[in-house]
Amino acid sequence: MRRILLLTLEYPPDRGGVARYYGGLVGAMPAGSVVVMRARLSRWIWPRWLPLLWQVWRTVRREKITEIWGGHLLPLGTVVYLLKKLLTTNYKLQTTVFVHGYDLLLAETHPRKRMIARRILNSADRIVTNSEYGKSLVVARGISEAKVTVVYPCPTAVFSPFARGSERGLRERYHLEDKKILLTVARLVERKGIDLVLEALKKIDNPNIVYVIIGDGPEKEKLNLQLTTYNLSALLVGAVSDKALSMWYALCDVFIMTPRKIGPDVEGFGLVYLEANAFGKPVIGSRTGGVPEAVVDGETGLLVNEGDVDGIAKAIERLFSDDALRKKLGEQGRTRVEQEFQWETQAQILFERSRELPFGEG
Repeated sequence: MRRILLLTLEYPPDRGGVARYYGGLVGAMPAGSVVVMRARLSRWIWPRWLPLLWQVWRTVRREKITEIWGGHLLPLGTVVYLLKKLLTTNYKLQTTVFVHGYDLLLAETHPRKRMIARRILNSADRIVTNSEYGKSLVVARGISEAKVTVVYPCPTAVFSPFARGSERGLRERYHLEDKKILLTVARLVERKGIDLVLEALKKIDNPNIVYVIIGDGPEKEKLNLQLTTYNLSALLVGAVSDKALSMWYALCDVFIMTPRKIGPDVEGFGLVYLEANAFGKPVIGSRTGGVPEAVVDGETGLLVNEGDVDGIAKAIERLFSDDALRKKLGEQGRTRVEQEFQWETQAQILFERSRELPFGEG
């Protein structure tokens, strides 16, 4: 029986996109095929990943592991790389490294890390990215396209429509009766472009639109100041539970997130667009990173150029002024999620490709 070890820094109950990605993927793999090891970096030893070499090797032997998945290019990819080098002669071990986009671009801002990242990618039996955009980044670094597998993120089962009564409760609590809801779910960082949406809303004269922002992060105070200065009809709700998040998805009329690339920081895909689509909601995104793979322009939502405030305003106005278009894009988005973005399908791609990997080839 094939036995896989996933070595990761993030995994449920962590709430981030990477944690959800691995939780969904492992949950859809054949029962008993994956052992999850949540890596803990040392506080006292440098390099901080060094104790993991022994810990992972012990797990490999104890669990009879045949393949290791390095969940992060750095630093966990280094552990995978070294284990493969050390065990080449006496232990057949396939290695897979996951690349999310930002991790690769960030590594290349530092000469030493850039060199290590290239060695990791060249040594791995397989590289997995979460989008074709991520794959293009890897291939552009001289890696064979045949070596890279795309496994898309998918909405998890927790995001399923709740009863209308739950939605009414939210409307009453936040005084949203007879309002149209524009929703963003994101970590509050500059790259997510929430400030651009606020700039766009300042240009729109529609008192029925309320902008709801779900999430937390370092830009919270800055966004609060922007809300106050612009005197916009908006709610900065903060972080919420999965159940409450499902209720907000069900309540909203349009979902929006218009990220931009800042240095190496880029939106690798954008699972939140699919989560909103799963509830039959149209989405607005920007042409950056892997977002155009998550949002099909004119079919499941609308795309605007990166940083285009006027374009964002026009997209918002277009969807809120056209009920038929809003419904059509939302329904097409839901159908696409149901047909293409199910964890069972994505996990099967990875599991079947694992069977094809030859041992000991980098």
